Amino acid sequence: MSLAPRSPFAADRHATGIARLWGGRLVMDLMDLNLELEPLSPAAGESVTAWTRGGPAGALAGLCVVSVDDVAVREFGAFGVLDTFGEWTLADTVPPGLSGTTMALQAWSVGFDQHLARSAETLLQFE
Repeated sequence: MSLAPRSPFAADRHATGIARLWGGRLVMDLMDLNLELEPLSPAAGESVTAWTRGGPAGALAGLCVVSVDDVAVREFGAFGVLDTFGEWTLADTVPPGLSGTTMALQAWSVGFDQHLARSAETLLQFE
């Protein structure tokens, strides 16, 4: 029997994750998924890299095209698996003809609580 004080957060679900007692300590599993794009304004022929971070190792992840020029698309463009550090990286070269186009992208993954987690939308503006 543990003598640790009972936390009011034990097994309490929140929109951002789950808090639980483990070994007498309060542990937070956060579902905050992060999508980072570099560069945010690429030109034709330039390489763009997307990093998805913040999920559990081995979880399925996807990169979703939410919209193109403010027109809803909501289609997945790529899928992968988060590595040991909870990251997934992919890169590609910008094809010609996308100049002036703006895409809203979002990362999705299975979260620490086995529910879907998603990142905030990130804008990619082609020069």
